[in-house]
Amino acid sequence: MTNSFVQIKTTMELNTVEIGKNGEYQAVEFLKENGYRIREQNWRLGKFEIDIIAERENDIVFFEVKTRNGFDIPADRIVQGQQKTRIMKSAHAYIQRYKIVKEPRFDLITIFGSGPKMRISHIESYFYPLLISARSL
Repeated sequence: MTNSFVQIKTTMELNTVEIGKNGEYQAVEFLKENGYRIREQNWRLGKFEIDIIAERENDIVFFEVKTRNGFDIPADRIVQGQQKTRIMKSAHAYIQRYKIVKEPRFDLITIFGSGPKMRISHIESYFYPLLISARSL
C-alpha cells in the first residue's frame, strides 16, 4: 500500500515538472518573438536559480515563469516575499559572476491553460530590487 502511494506521488510530481518545463519552453519562444535574446534557461549556481535570463536593449531581464493549468491567480500573489528575495539574490550572483553592467529588471511571465486556449501574460518590472545587505548574501 505504501509503495502505491509513493508511485502516485512521483507520477504527480513528474506531471508538475513537465508542465513547468513546457511553460518555460513557451515563455522562451514568446520572448524570442518579442525581441529578447535568451542568455540562460534554468540557470543554477549552488542554491541560486533563475528560470530565464534574457537581454533586450540596455536591460538584463530576470524572468520568473509560472505555469497554471486550472485557475488564474492574481498577479500580486504569484511571487511574494521570500521568493522575491531569492530571485534578487540569484540575480545578484549572476551579475557578479558574469560582470554584467546592464540595468537589471525583474519580470514575470504567467502561462494559463494549454493548447489553443493557452494565454501568456508578460508583466514587465513585476517587482523592483530591494537593497540587500551583504550579510544576507
